[in-house]
Amino acid sequence: MRHLSLLATKFVMIAAVLGVTLGLIGGATFMEVLMAALVLSVVAYVVGDLIVLPATSNWVAVAADALIAWVILRMVSPDNAVGAALFWSIVAVAAGEYFFHSYLERHALRHKS
Repeated sequence: MRHLSLLATKFVMIAAVLGVTLGLIGGATFMEVLMAALVLSVVAYVVGDLIVLPATSNWVAVAADALIAWVILRMVSPDNAVGAALFWSIVAVAAGEYFFHSYLERHALRHKS
């Protein structure tokens, strides 16, 4: 249940970001934004938050999430995730991930000894 709540929070954050960047700047439809947000949320949560973050630092996990965002957005919405829309999507997702990771480290993840 804890993972579902965290994943939902991450999805809302990413959907809001992509709604502005891909939707308004890139011209993506509402369904394209939701699909991109869903895929990106799940992949970034599993890889960035559950694997990379506990093994490294917040900054490394943010960089991993930015790379994941670039790959996923180019795959899921190749016509809309270009130029300024792609750049601002990655910047905004990375900024949100920094704070999300800080929350995870303080409240949700077990600290390694």
